Amino acid sequence: MTVLIDPHLLIAPTTCGPIDQEAFWKRVVSIAGTSKVIGHEAFHWVIDQLGALGYPEQQVNFGPPTFGRECQIAMERILSRVSRGPGEAEALELTPAYLGEEAAQLAIVMDATEHRGELDALLSDYNYWSAPTDAINLGSDAVELLIDSELEPKAFDAARVKRVFAGLHLHVVGGGATPSAIDDFAHRLGIPEANVHWVESEKSKPPRDLDKTWGSLDPQRDVALCVTGRVSHATWEKGEKAATKRGLTMLECPSQGRIVDLLIAWSKKQSDPATDSDTSDAAA
Repeated sequence: MTVLIDPHLLIAPTTCGPIDQEAFWKRVVSIAGTSKVIGHEAFHWVIDQLGALGYPEQQVNFGPPTFGRECQIAMERILSRVSRGPGEAEALELTPAYLGEEAAQLAIVMDATEHRGELDALLSDYNYWSAPTDAINLGSDAVELLIDSELEPKAFDAARVKRVFAGLHLHVVGGGATPSAIDDFAHRLGIPEANVHWVESEKSKPPRDLDKTWGSLDPQRDVALCVTGRVSHATWEKGEKAATKRGLTMLECPSQGRIVDLLIAWSKKQSDPATDSDTSDAAA
């Protein structure tokens, strides 16, 4: 997955005051800490602009000396991540209108079309567009506009959630399975119906033998969750004890309609299997 960087994010406006300069360089440092890349055409535009500004000879001249060095390292790190897409560059219209320099706009269009099919987002700033938007249109293609460098594009986020839940079994106590819930688990979490085990119950209708039903839970394979608004305290307590006994922390959700959102939030606190795999490969 690819996120391209708007080249204007790497060139401080000449009208920047000290406060704006500091904000600009802090964003550069933040971008450097991500995996976002600069396109081949944007790279050449940025190099030309930096040369005209006297960079790197003209150092960052505010803040502690270590900050200036950190900024220079960050800029060099970003400029070392140049990506040239496998496709052919095309001259397509951008909407809403781009307010940056015409050459920078052309670089964005060329890089984006070269990355067609693998481009997930463009990291930019609302100040460079004629209207605030969540996505820009490149010809007939829509590309997510990412404003916060710390965030990942929605497509990447959704894929990461599904990687976390791949192969896991979901065990729910409280309420009851519905077609819409099962469909949500499959489409938003990647959990197939066969991996959903729902112990249906209500406050007035407690489940039987929950301790036995959850007696074979495996922390490497299972996720346990209680819909607290649909069970009695006694049922909650049985579920908590059964999960703890098997080495799991039982997740708690107040209502059935919020299960998916809760599980997505939980998944983001877990390590990414793809990252773990890359780390293991590197260590090997």
